[in-house]
Amino acid sequence: MQRVNAEAVLRQRGRAISCGVALVRSILQRTSFPNGFTTKQLFDIAVQEPPPKDFPPYPLSLPSAKDVQKPSKKAKNAFKPIAPLYPTFRADHPIRSIKFLKTEILPVLAGRQEIRMTHQPRTDLAPVPETPTKGKKKKKTSHMEFVWKPIPPENRWVPKPPPPKKEVVGTEVGVGADFSHLNKRRQRARVEKVSAAVMRMKEYRQQRGEELAW
Repeated sequence: MQRVNAEAVLRQRGRAISCGVALVRSILQRTSFPNGFTTKQLFDIAVQEPPPKDFPPYPLSLPSAKDVQKPSKKAKNAFKPIAPLYPTFRADHPIRSIKFLKTEILPVLAGRQEIRMTHQPRTDLAPVPETPTKGKKKKKTSHMEFVWKPIPPENRWVPKPPPPKKEVVGTEVGVGADFSHLNKRRQRARVEKVSAAVMRMKEYRQQRGEELAW
């Protein structure tokens, strides 16, 4: 049984997401997708890109066809291997599978508003004449599909900056402090004490202003 180093798996996952996002972003910058792209189409393009030189491979080994078998129809109690199990898996690539691209890479770019998913008519369907057929009904093909489309930088939402904080006079003498731990009598006394200190501070600042003006 294979021993799993959880720390190594998490470290490699973080590196794969970082490198995968950079790789997809590079593809989107130099490739035009007027009709959008599906996850499978992007995966086929991405795996053609070489991984970084120092990229760590996926630390877990997947079961081979010899390890997983299914019953054979020819003989009882006979089994034959299932092959291939993971034909598109790339352990040495940041985008190791279509599922990893779909669940880990694309959500990052969508969250940063670099891409968005749209529902549009399919562009890869040839017109098929409607002819009456006998027997089983032919399975209907969907004429709509979900595709990803890049969002131009000028169309991305930019959050408004927070309003500037107003200067509060007297924070150094207790203005805005929490006095809820005191009883009501001490709270009133503390408020009076802080108010008096603020008044003295204002008078002092006024005097300093007059002296500087003079």
